[in-house]
Amino acid sequence: MDKQYTDHPTSGVLTMKNILFLEGFIVNAKRVRRLMHKMNLVAIYPKKNLSKHGKFVYLKPYLLRGMRITHPNQV
Repeated sequence: MDKQYTDHPTSGVLTMKNILFLEGFIVNAKRVRRLMHKMNLVAIYPKKNLSKHGKFVYLKPYLLRGMRITHPNQV
């Protein structure tokens, strides 16, 4: 399983199960998941990029800045 992971580092549990099945090993996904967790193997895939913001949202200006409110019901 380690050799297959080094050849295909992007393969996850289900793909690894299929690769092992083609080589003659009959294992289920739970066993592959447990063994990959035990060997600290994780699939390499693009993670979330939290440092970049999404689409720019227009921020409305604060219209009361600098305005002197002197009597009730002025604004």
